[in-house]
Amino acid sequence: MVRRRAPRLASIGREHQLDGHRLYQQEVAGWAQRRLAVNPSDPEALWNLALRATLQNRPEAAQRWFGVLQAQEPSRPWPAVYRAIVLLADGRPWQARTVLDTVPAAAANDRLVRGLRDLSGVLSGDLRRLATLPQSLPQAVAAARREISRKP
Repeated sequence: MVRRRAPRLASIGREHQLDGHRLYQQEVAGWAQRRLAVNPSDPEALWNLALRATLQNRPEAAQRWFGVLQAQEPSRPWPAVYRAIVLLADGRPWQARTVLDTVPAAAANDRLVRGLRDLSGVLSGDLRRLATLPQSLPQAVAAARREISRKP
């Protein structure tokens, strides 16, 4: 048996498209669990498990892994952004809003964070955010598209 190296974040999208049986996900899980056994705070392993749970449509597990990353990296907005997106997709906008409220002030003005904060606010009943949502949401989508289209 030829052992392949576990896919990293950059290759998950490609593997997800090419591997119709999603066998790579088992490989990722095993690789990540071995890494966590050695270092329980290994960020690469945690990101892989969070993304795997997201791709498998397991929002509880995904938001839990993103929560661990958020606790480990409180100054970075990305774990909170991913966690909030998972919570929004799972129909829990009030929890997404709470998560986004913990994003550091320096990142709170980020277009993506602002748009998600307004969206989760409106969906959770804070109608005051309706005034800014028509501007902040398109800006958030544009920021996400720019980030996605950047080459690794």
